[in-house]
Amino acid sequence: PLIEQMANSDARRTLDISSEIAKSLVDFFFEAWNSLGYIYEINAQNVLVEIDSRLILRRVILRDFNSTEKDLARRAEISRPTTFRSGNYKVLDINDLDTLHIRRSFAFDFKFCNYVVSPLLEALARVDQTLAEEFLGSVRDHVADALGRMPVEFFHPNGTWWAHPEMELTDSRPYVQFSNPMLR
Repeated sequence: PLIEQMANSDARRTLDISSEIAKSLVDFFFEAWNSLGYIYEINAQNVLVEIDSRLILRRVILRDFNSTEKDLARRAEISRPTTFRSGNYKVLDINDLDTLHIRRSFAFDFKFCNYVVSPLLEALARVDQTLAEEFLGSVRDHVADALGRMPVEFFHPNGTWWAHPEMELTDSRPYVQFSNPMLR
């Protein structure tokens, strides 16, 4: 992967870029909820990065907002519309707090951590385990800081996280509960 190639030529700069990418996505995730009432599913296929020839991160670009959840309670709190042309597709209702916790966790702990943070972490670890540990610690600290500005009940209070089981795609996929989320 490109991250490994970059790390082999400039490990410190690659660590900085990887951290910048992850932290900017963490900021976007929580700010999208705070200011818009949206829970965006961040995964590798939806994230593009622009890095110049001097290994300077220019920008992070997000695409495909089709899987964005709309949190009706949050949108009402911040005086945003709560009806959508798409009807109830990807709409989260405050009356179902369990589903709110599951879907928020799924978007952050599963989609973002599994498909963005883990590949960066693994690529850095293949070059230097110390880089990977520093990256993970830095991103965890950033998440802890971001969560300090979020409502306590944003994620389930017992520290669990949610994912789909490994199975073939069907019309309905259950959520599976896990402990020890990667970043929180």
